[in-house]
Formats: sequence, structure tokens, C-alpha cells
Amino acid sequence: MSKPPGRTTPTPGETPTTAPATEPPGGDVYISRSLEPENVPAPGGERVACVSGIQAGVEVKPVKGTATWRAVALTHPLPPGGRLPDRGDAKGVLVSPSAGTLTPGSAANVHVGGTFDKNLGSFYLVIQNGAHTTTLTMRYTCIPTS
Repeated sequence: MSKPPGRTTPTPGETPTTAPATEPPGGDVYISRSLEPENVPAPGGERVACVSGIQAGVEVKPVKGTATWRAVALTHPLPPGGRLPDRGDAKGVLVSPSAGTLTPGSAANVHVGGTFDKNLGSFYLVIQNGAHTTTLTMRYTCIPTS
């Protein structure tokens, strides 16, 4: 028994079916490079000027296929298996863009700017793909100022 075009309710004797939910693409992403190679890498993370103005960032690319992603600045790394919060808690740190969709061969330059309380010492740029299966963490350590 077939349904007339555009009919959404089942006819008598027909089992209702639901269309599969369309999830946003959730392919894996990776950080391909730092946008500020002059920032000095250190064991505690890339060093940045938290008081005078942060100039940092990364280039993000899809591993294969299409991938959605989001990024926030946090005062702590995300625990394993954790989901990215809607907002970052690293007050004063700006992330731009903070979300997007990457297609094969494309890349996004995620810039980190603003200021951060140097007394806290460091913050983290955390990027997660749409499926929440890949979490990338970049630590930034404040350069001591006199």
C-alpha cells in the first residue's frame, strides 16, 4: 500500500516510520599549525602576552570529509570524554571564529586574542568536532611581566 505524495500519517494497517535524524557532519579535525610561529613554545604551552594583548591561534583542518567544530577558551583542560561548554570561562579571552564547518581541502584560522589575568598563569583553547569524538587542546602560558 503506498501513500499519496506529501502524506505524512500512515494509512490504516501501515506501520508508522520515522525519517532518520540528520546529524551535522562530525568528521574529525586536527590542528595543522600555529598562526603565530614567533610565540615561544614551552613545556607549559605556547607563551603569550596576556596583559598587553594576546596574539595567538591555530589552523584547523578536517581529517577527511566534512567536519563541524566549535572552540572556546577555558581556564582548565576539558576532562577526557567531556563535552565542550556553550561558553568559555577564560574571562577576557576572545576566540574568532568560534565555530564552523570544514569541507575537504579547506581550513579555518582560529584566532585567540584579548587579555587574560596573568596571575592565573595559563588558559586553554579547546576545539571539539560536532560529533564530540575529537577534542584538541592548546595551552597558552602567560609571559611574566614586571
